Amino acid sequence: MVGRLTRISSIAAVTTIVVGCTAAAGSVAPSTAVTTATASIVVPSSAAPTVEPTPAMTAPATPFPSPSFEVLPDGLDPELEQAIRLRRGYGMRADLAYVREVATDPRATNMEYGVPLYPEEFEETQGRFNDSQALIPGIVGYTQQHPDEFGGVYVDEATHTGVVTLWTAHLAEHAAAIRALVGPDARVAFGLVKYPERDLRELQDQITKEWRAAWLKAIPAEMQGVGVDIHASYVEVEVSSANPDAAAIVEAHFGLGDRLHVTSDGTGAALIPGGTVQGRVEPADLFGRRGLDLRWTSEDPGDCGGGDIGYGVESDGRFELPCQAGRRTLIVMVEDETGDGSTEVGRATVTVKGGQTVRVTIHLHEP
Repeated sequence: MVGRLTRISSIAAVTTIVVGCTAAAGSVAPSTAVTTATASIVVPSSAAPTVEPTPAMTAPATPFPSPSFEVLPDGLDPELEQAIRLRRGYGMRADLAYVREVATDPRATNMEYGVPLYPEEFEETQGRFNDSQALIPGIVGYTQQHPDEFGGVYVDEATHTGVVTLWTAHLAEHAAAIRALVGPDARVAFGLVKYPERDLRELQDQITKEWRAAWLKAIPAEMQGVGVDIHASYVEVEVSSANPDAAAIVEAHFGLGDRLHVTSDGTGAALIPGGTVQGRVEPADLFGRRGLDLRWTSEDPGDCGGGDIGYGVESDGRFELPCQAGRRTLIVMVEDETGDGSTEVGRATVTVKGGQTVRVTIHLHEP
């Protein structure tokens, strides 16, 4: 996503362009190498920047053209869904019939992005990525000279637009200067927004300092994310609260007008106290050395686990899982013999209480 929220695990200012690459052999690392604008971003029509394309580009019919995607069916295989969403984000062909064809085609051997690709698809996408990366240092150097009017920068590969810079004023002058730096055929575009990114980042830092403020607890509410939406040109705050007025109270507290947008989950799930589930699976040796992993679903507000951390079952059948209070269904998955997936082999529902440990035994069965 583009310039969106800084989560609790990373409260520092969001970097919209990341120069460099962590993937092997200079390939695109979709989640880290470059922030990619995709059609999944919801931009209010009143706030959407007006893009000025370069002469080398075909003028879009609407600002920030968004491809029209087919609606995916319910229950779609997660691997297919992942492949479709990644392809959409990088501007590759992504209709369901085609992605299914690629998934079973032995010629689609390139897995650099974690999904099957034809070699020519990878080369074309990687080439666009490399072209954009080559432009970034010079463009960023220019934007740093104009912080009073610079609104943000990102790379849009979903529409093949390339590097986009946003400005609060003098759009034509900034566009001409950047084009002079990168050349007339470079994939660059320009948009107008209301506030400089520098000012919004400063507000982001100020708001983050009140992460655990007493006035938030009085709502009651808890901040879940603070960041800058460079398209809409405001600081965005996510809170967790069951109070229907929580978002309005937070906005009124800061008094930033249209520079701040607050959303609430409406449940207060983050405020639910935590407990622990200790359990074991029986028989522990039913699947030999094949790995057993834990997954879960929640029947009440709240969740289990901790972010992106995975939880598994020990070789003797024991496991321990942190969960918020409420009804949670734990699911045991066994690794397929091929190592390409996993299958459910047991489940149990428990009621977790805050500050307490609940114990459960899950009886395994053959898939």
